[in-house]
Amino acid sequence: VTCEYRMDQGACIPLRVHTVVVSLQHSEKVTLEELREAIMEKVIKNVIPAKYLDGETIFHVNPCGLFIIGGPQ
Repeated sequence: VTCEYRMDQGACIPLRVHTVVVSLQHSEKVTLEELREAIMEKVIKNVIPAKYLDGETIFHVNPCGLFIIGGPQ
């Protein structure tokens, strides 16, 4: 998560979330679209307060596509 801040008398005040990146391994039974929607609704929107998300926030959920096989082989 990348945030935009402003300084106010030495205090760092969060203004908004600029970018969110989430990459995770998943079952082959789940489509990429289903995964992206579930992560957005069940994780991102529940973890990041809505006041920090705006129309310019960039979301990358599994930006490289499917991630079915992970770890050392």
